Amino acid sequence: MLNKFRNNDKGFTLVELMMVIVILGVLAGVAIPMVGRMRKNAATAKLNSYADSFGTAILVEMLAVGTNDLSDVDDPEELVSVSDAEFSVNVASGSTPTDKGDMELYHLDIRQDAAGDDITITPYFGGEGLTAKTFTLPD
Repeated sequence: MLNKFRNNDKGFTLVELMMVIVILGVLAGVAIPMVGRMRKNAATAKLNSYADSFGTAILVEMLAVGTNDLSDVDDPEELVSVSDAEFSVNVASGSTPTDKGDMELYHLDIRQDAAGDDITITPYFGGEGLTAKTFTLPD
């Protein structure tokens, strides 16, 4: 009698379906955090590239203008062409960071120290500050 029912079974058992669901869940549990880390690593690399470009452009512009004061540079935000719609730049003096509510997803905070020797560019990704880059002005 049991053989009669077994011969007509053409689908998957509940146990087999549950095992597939468990395996897919484990794979998703591993893959989703990896994608998040990869996104943050890509954004960090992008912002570090922007910071390098802005730092170099500002130093070159300051040398061309013949000044050691960042405020003498016209529109430092416009020195580098960035086509990212979610990108913002704040140029200011002092050490107070930009209000996080005013930041886009990708943000650079550009500041000159009180002594006027260094320009510090702090990249932000989603409001979180990343490692700052310091550019020393030539004598």
